[in-house]
This record gives sequence, structure tokens and C-alpha cells, in this order.
Amino acid sequence: MLAFKDLDQTQMIPWGAVTRTIVGVLRGDLVRLRLKAPLAAKQSQCGISFGSWSRNAAFEVEVLISAAQLTDEWSRCLDDWRTIMASLATGAGMTAIAEAVGFANQRETRGVLIGALQAVAHPLADAHIGLIVARNLARKAAWFADNEPEFSAHLAHLAFVQASRAGHVGVHMHGGQGVAVESDVTLAFTRARQWPLLAGDPEQLVRGLGRKLLNDRTMKEVA
Repeated sequence: MLAFKDLDQTQMIPWGAVTRTIVGVLRGDLVRLRLKAPLAAKQSQCGISFGSWSRNAAFEVEVLISAAQLTDEWSRCLDDWRTIMASLATGAGMTAIAEAVGFANQRETRGVLIGALQAVAHPLADAHIGLIVARNLARKAAWFADNEPEFSAHLAHLAFVQASRAGHVGVHMHGGQGVAVESDVTLAFTRARQWPLLAGDPEQLVRGLGRKLLNDRTMKEVA
């Protein structure tokens, strides 16, 4: 499993309660830790079993990449994770929208199916388009990661952010039922929204990517 913060810091490791191996950064080096005992389990969130990590855990260390070579390799590792997570979140979002469409074709107001109302149909159509964009971006990012990795970083970021934004319309269409724990759409929605948060706020990537693209353009104009 990946540790998204430096391993000197206490943190929650996604799926850490069911693994004996953690990959992350420790004192500048990319390392693989082999745990001698499972991490203490915390409450599962959306199907994710977290493990509580601290330096008090018993482990063996294997240095994979030294600090001098780390930057590019670790960035590519995180981009691969973002691409995978974008695909997972897109699938969950599509499930949420499919549930919403089914609900809109059954729920009536004043004798009219709510799916026939523009205020319902248009947001659902927009959400579907957004999820198709996220799916295509994730597929493109995966292809470039395999074939032209030097161009894949921006695509991974864009796919990740787009996937994290899509799918919330499905909950809105259900009204109060959309936030009931026994509702199928709630499960799909919470997965689509919470899975990308494991490594931090995806919206922060937008700001960082915007600054990088702006700086790159400025440097080209100066040159």
C-alpha cells in the first residue's frame, strides 16, 4: 500500500489493516516496509480498511530508490495511482448516475415523471458527459503512461480531478433518500467522492497544475 505522507509522520494508510507491505518516502528515500504485524485497524470508510501507522510499528526497511533519484520515480508512482483511482471513481460515479436515471423514470410529481423535467434531465445529461470525459481521460493517461510516460503527468492529474467532481448529481436527484445509509446511490456516491480524497484534496492538484502550465508557458515566451 502507498503512504501519501512521509513515513516519519503518524498517518492513516488506506487498506493498511490488510497488508504487510507499505511503500512510501522515509527520510528522503523511497522505501518498502515489511511489517512484522498488521497495523491497528480503524473504521472502514466506503469499503476501505485503514491502518494506523506510526514509527512505533515493527518493520524491516528496504530502500528502493535513494533520495537523489527519487523525484521522478515517486511522481510517476503517484500518477499511476491517480489514474487507477480516476477509473475507480468514474465507475462509482456512473453507478450513481444510473441509479438516479432509474429513480427519475419512476418518481412522479403532480402526475409527471421527474425525468421529463428540464431541471432534472439536463443535470443528469451534464453529469453523464462529465463522467465520459473522466473515463476517456483515465484511459488516455493509462495509454500515455505505458507508451509515452514523459507526457502522462498532466493527463493523470486531469483524469483524477474530473473523476472526483462527477457523480454528485445522482444523490441530489434522490432528495432525502440520497443521503440514507441504506440507499444504493449513497454507497456509490460516497465511493466516488471519498476514494480520491485518500491522497488529499484533488482540487489542490488543479491549482498546482495551473501554476505549472502557466510557468511553462511563461518560460517558452521568454525563450
